[in-house]
Amino acid sequence: MRLSIGLRGRAHRPSRGARGVTILEGLIAGGVFVVGIVGILNALIFAAGQNANALKAVRASAITAQIRSSLVNIGYEQLVTAPNLLAQACSTDAEVLALAGGLETIGADATEGREAACVIDLDAIDVPAEGYTVVQPGYSEEDRRTFRRILVVFQHPRTATTDYSVGVVVSWRAAGFQKTLNEFVFIPDPDSNDTGIEV
Repeated sequence: MRLSIGLRGRAHRPSRGARGVTILEGLIAGGVFVVGIVGILNALIFAAGQNANALKAVRASAITAQIRSSLVNIGYEQLVTAPNLLAQACSTDAEVLALAGGLETIGADATEGREAACVIDLDAIDVPAEGYTVVQPGYSEEDRRTFRRILVVFQHPRTATTDYSVGVVVSWRAAGFQKTLNEFVFIPDPDSNDTGIEV
C-alpha cells in the first residue's frame, strides 16, 4: 500500500527533450514577432516619407500657380523693364541650369520664331531692393529652404514687338532625387494684339 501511494504521489517531470522543444518553439515565435514588428515599422516609415513627399508636391504646385498668376498680374511693361525680371541676364551657372527641368536645352527655332531658352534664378532676384519687383512678397523662409524657383524665358520677336513664353519651374528634393514641377504662361506685348491692352 505504501508503495502504491508513493508511486501516485511522485511528481511528473518533463523529459529534457520535451523542455528543448518548448524553448525552440518560443524562439521561433519570438523571431516571427520581431520580423513582423520590423516590417510594420518599415511600412510606417515609408508611408510617412510618401506623405511628406506628397505634401511637398502639393506645396510646389501652389507656389508654381502663385508665380504664374503673379507674372500675369505684374503685366508686360513692368516685367520687361524691372531689372530683376525678364530683363535679367541669363544664368550660366551649371547648378541653376540643372534646376530648369530640361527646358534649358530647348534651342532657337526660326520656324516658330522663338529664341533659345534663357534661364533665370528667381530665388536670387526675388528679393526686396530698389527698382525690383517682387514676384512673391510673402514667400516664407521655410519654402525658400525647401524649394528652388526658376524662370525659363523664351522670346518671340516680331517686327516691332516681342512676346514672351515663361516656364515656371519649382523643384525640391525627395528620397534623394530632384523633383520638378513646371507651368507655362504666355505674356504678349500689348502692341502685338492691335488693342494696346494686356491679356
